[in-house]
Amino acid sequence: MVRAAIGLVVVLAACGGPPDATPTPEPRPSVAADVRDRAQQAMDAFFAAMADPEVTYRVIGQLRAGVEDADGRPDVLVNTYFDVKGGEYAGGLDIHLRDPTVGGGFTVAVLDGTAHLISGFDTLESMDAPDSLHRPTSVQGLTAGDLVPLGMNEEGLFEFAVTPWLGGDPLGQWVDLGAVPEGPLPPRTELRWHDSRLFLDESGVPQRLEHSWMFAVEGEDAPVSGTIVEDFEGLGMYVTLAVPDDALGFLTPTSHDVAGEPWRAVDPEGGTARLDVTFPLPAQPVMLGIEGAIFFVSSHDADGELILDAILGHGDGAIEIPVGSQTLVAYYRTCNGGCARLDAPRELCEIDADIEEGRQYRLRVEINERNRAACALVEAR
Repeated sequence: MVRAAIGLVVVLAACGGPPDATPTPEPRPSVAADVRDRAQQAMDAFFAAMADPEVTYRVIGQLRAGVEDADGRPDVLVNTYFDVKGGEYAGGLDIHLRDPTVGGGFTVAVLDGTAHLISGFDTLESMDAPDSLHRPTSVQGLTAGDLVPLGMNEEGLFEFAVTPWLGGDPLGQWVDLGAVPEGPLPPRTELRWHDSRLFLDESGVPQRLEHSWMFAVEGEDAPVSGTIVEDFEGLGMYVTLAVPDDALGFLTPTSHDVAGEPWRAVDPEGGTARLDVTFPLPAQPVMLGIEGAIFFVSSHDADGELILDAILGHGDGAIEIPVGSQTLVAYYRTCNGGCARLDAPRELCEIDADIEEGRQYRLRVEINERNRAACALVEAR
């Protein structure tokens, strides 16, 4: 919950040293030809992945600003966790200031140009997404002219200098969003300088984005400096972002982790057919999981290769399946505390099938016990 900050002193005014304390940028090293060529290939793959309008991934970030105390705690510490789908995202943030009565934990979503802020079960703000926001989707707007290859680091990642500033207003954004009142943080700051680095692996998958920055504070002589470090994971993971009819819960994205790794669908290649799946209610109720369960359908070809792994969610649904001879498996995963985390798969039933392209089929899964069901597959007429 946001609490008033009556009488709170702005601690950032004296941060960052004198106003002319702009550091000398590190020299740009020359890049060996073989590294430069591989870096170019990684960059091309990165742009191809980011061009997908439905690209999905996760960004775990930390913002640090101001002076650190004896324990290494800065004036401002913000931890963020967002799942991204295309240009939209949702997740959580924790704001820690010197005064513990200000800030706290929030859930945030930016959907269809609207920013939503929630604390507990109370929606605090819904507004046009402020321009000041530092968005976890910022890497999607980069172009080839924005990146300067710097070589390869000790982790074997290709390092690029990022010429445009992607960080928004690191401090004023929380005031604009409504997470912190004016006073504890300055509502408006102005960029003095920044040094931003993007790290890609050999396949062009983003691994980390780092910003060091200094901002002038309106009405103050001394600037404030800080860092933003964001780690990327789960490129291609399953993410859905939507606003349902009820107002609760939509600010948390629908995504699932299995054994600590984001779940990814396996889509069919080549021709497909439609499969409608139903889970009729049994005569005697069966509790699959205390916190709930998520249903899936997978398929293996004659060689045992996984050619499909599709999610149905909490019940009936329709999916696209590959053609040819295969074994369809209906299974579920129980929710581990919440459906953002899932347990190991529990098979319900399997059935052999010979699927023809363009046809429509129905799979009926009659659940008898937690790990036993009867599968019936028919072609729809």
